[in-house]
Amino acid sequence: MGRFGYISGMNLLLTFLPNVFNPRWWQRSKLEFQLAWKLLRDPEVPRLLKLIPLVVLLYVLSPFDIIPGFLPVVGQLDDIGIMLLGLKLFARLAPEPIAQKYAESLKIDYMLKK
Repeated sequence: MGRFGYISGMNLLLTFLPNVFNPRWWQRSKLEFQLAWKLLRDPEVPRLLKLIPLVVLLYVLSPFDIIPGFLPVVGQLDDIGIMLLGLKLFARLAPEPIAQKYAESLKIDYMLKK
């Protein structure tokens, strides 16, 4: 594959990565953390479902990583990615009326179900 194909492939890969330099991305991530926290504390959310954030936390704290942590920046990206995906999965699998209620209280559009 020539250089042009490599650059095109890198550009395609970069479209899937979040724009962490955009303040709105950080605000949205903060709201998703708050939504997950409220869902964790709600007694109507099934206990089995509450294991998802626990497993994510154990992965982040464990010495096992998909990408080794000693690699600068890249080593922490897998932890952040797994954490965000796990919390998004938790919010999607939560009972919709409960998640909708908390999303409205946080004043975020509830697009997690779509």
